[in-house]
Amino acid sequence: MNLSLFLLFATCILTQFQVVLSDQEMWSKDMTNEIEIGPADSGYKEVHLRCIEQKRLFQVNIELDEDFSGVIYTRGSYASKDKDCFLHAKAGRKFRMKIPFDKCGTKREGDIFKTVLIVQYDEFLIMPGDAAFELECNVGPIVAEVTVDSAISTQPQVR
Repeated sequence: MNLSLFLLFATCILTQFQVVLSDQEMWSKDMTNEIEIGPADSGYKEVHLRCIEQKRLFQVNIELDEDFSGVIYTRGSYASKDKDCFLHAKAGRKFRMKIPFDKCGTKREGDIFKTVLIVQYDEFLIMPGDAAFELECNVGPIVAEVTVDSAISTQPQVR
């Protein structure tokens, strides 16, 4: 009987350790691909994207209604905190990031480069009010159809 009580106690300890280990793994894991955040409908004066093909980067200017302290980063870049992909914002309203096409989790589909920019008010937790913006730059040739009338008249036109 003492042996079965000991085994039951040992099993409870291992089970608790397993749960603690799982919680610890959860807190150290980059969860940005697993948590859904969406567009914000307030709090922003301007979010402006400029595609700079010569330098092969996205330039994003963000202006908020109120002072912001938090983090701005591209999806998948939270853990690495690479300076091109992650901005630790401290008390300001205007922020600019220059995100290279060949880094920061940017995906390429033909001539289109895409990434997702996340604005997170708390450095460690994703909460309501945070926002995600899909950035997209098309660096392909600009195709325009122009119709030209080439009829030449030798008769003077009276108006």
